[in-house]
Amino acid sequence: MIQMNWSVACGVVMAVGLSASVMADQDCDEPYELIQGLDVDGLGAILLYEAVFGDDWPVSLTARGTAADPVFDVVLGCDGGVPWVACSNEDAAGYQSFFEDSAADGYRPMLVEVYGTYPNERYAAVMVNDGQAARGRHRVALSDLDDTLLELEQQNYEPSWVSVCQGASQFAEPRFALVFEAEGANWSTDRYRLSATIPAADFEATQRDSFQRAGDRLRSMATWTYIGVPFVAATWVREIQPEWQVLHGQSAAAFSNTVDELESAGFEPTFVRRVDGDSGLRVTSGWQFDPPRTWITTGDEVPGLSAFDDGMKAYMQARDATQGALAVSKDGRLVMARGYTWTGDPVMQSIPTEPTAKFRFGSVSKPITA
Repeated sequence: MIQMNWSVACGVVMAVGLSASVMADQDCDEPYELIQGLDVDGLGAILLYEAVFGDDWPVSLTARGTAADPVFDVVLGCDGGVPWVACSNEDAAGYQSFFEDSAADGYRPMLVEVYGTYPNERYAAVMVNDGQAARGRHRVALSDLDDTLLELEQQNYEPSWVSVCQGASQFAEPRFALVFEAEGANWSTDRYRLSATIPAADFEATQRDSFQRAGDRLRSMATWTYIGVPFVAATWVREIQPEWQVLHGQSAAAFSNTVDELESAGFEPTFVRRVDGDSGLRVTSGWQFDPPRTWITTGDEVPGLSAFDDGMKAYMQARDATQGALAVSKDGRLVMARGYTWTGDPVMQSIPTEPTAKFRFGSVSKPITA
């Protein structure tokens, strides 16, 4: 099923909210793709194409420039068949309406990008229906940021994405747009970390010494200026992750060379942020090297029940899970038991997951004990 919401801006028909339920059998051999330098129409076209014909969703979406003339960079990743919706070039009221309508349909925020100048800023956002809990906040003033973080922390939510727009003058507070994911949504606590007031001159050292050495990978970042002083806000994610690296403050030419070199070496982009500064356009980017993954399935294949295999693989791909097991019973009888391994690691491939593999209970028992 495909759903599309349309609006007309400047005489051009654009898709500003769209979703697709994609077939479970996804081709994720090239899970990340970077598309650079899109205008509003280009972004709408990419979102529409992927929703209707593709099997990708935006895992990173950043903007620079003014509300009237933004430029977008998008990193697409395999959606694993998970339904998603997106909006682009919405004002604050339009974004709020999109958020509320999508949330009512079971979608949660994954990322939100704010650009332009408050109070006339614009928004682009992606929401997904993956069964995980998340919250969103926008137009958060700098003076209210700590209280907002504390409020969500007390509700067991962690900041996973941050974006910032400037105030109308150098003395006006910047406004933050954030996404918070539930603690433990991916089987760990303290998975995400936010630092919102890093002096821009110190960001590279802070990223390297305080976060990268602790095993945290840059997830999102945004620059902002207050009373003439430039700052960086960023989120990091801590997880079992492939080889990765972050490159800071490259010129456009150097970044172009980096794209060619790293992609040739098997790395894939996960995040790109371009910033217009005194020294010209500068680019910060995140990259990961994840060897091509293959599926190994154990247990007896059951004719007529292959849809369960497709569904399990799509579920694991959408959550970047490498191992899983599935049991299906009917009328008190076990009719299917399968183990799944999705990895490029030769060691894990040599000991694939069996249907009888033991996993942590996590929150599976809650429906029974509640």
